[in-house]
Amino acid sequence: MKIRYALPADLDAVCSLENEWMKSPWTRTGLENELSNSFSRFVVIETEDGIAGYAVAWEVGGEIQLNRIVVRGDRRRRGFGRALLDHLLRDLRPPDAARVLLEVRALDEAARSFYRAAGFIETGLRKRYYGDDDAVLMELTIR
Repeated sequence: MKIRYALPADLDAVCSLENEWMKSPWTRTGLENELSNSFSRFVVIETEDGIAGYAVAWEVGGEIQLNRIVVRGDRRRRGFGRALLDHLLRDLRPPDAARVLLEVRALDEAARSFYRAAGFIETGLRKRYYGDDDAVLMELTIR
C-alpha cells in the first residue's frame, strides 16, 4: 500500500467511492477544488488493484479540520483508514497545531468508534447538521 497526494487522474476512482459509501457525496467539482486549495491535503491510498481509499483535511489557523476518510468496502477494517489518518496527522502537524477537529454522523457508530480508538473525544453535537442526522463533534489534542 502506498499513500500519496491525489492527482486529477484519481478523481474517477474517488468519485466512485463517494457515490458508493457516502449519504451526501461530495461532487466531482468539489473534489477537483480540493486538489488546488492551498490549505487542503487530499491523499489517496493505493494498492496493486487501484485506489483503496482517500482522505481530505484542511490546515487552517493552527488547527486541522478532518473532512473525509473513505475506504473501499473490501478494504474496510484492514488498517487502511487508520493509515490514512496517521499519514495526515504526520503530514499536517504544523508547529503550533494543537488539535484536530471533525464532524461525524451521529448514527454512524462505526466511524465514531474508529475515531474514538484513534484518541478522539466527543465534544459536542450539531442538531440536524446533515439534514437527516445530527453531527457529533470530535476532537483530538495533538500536543
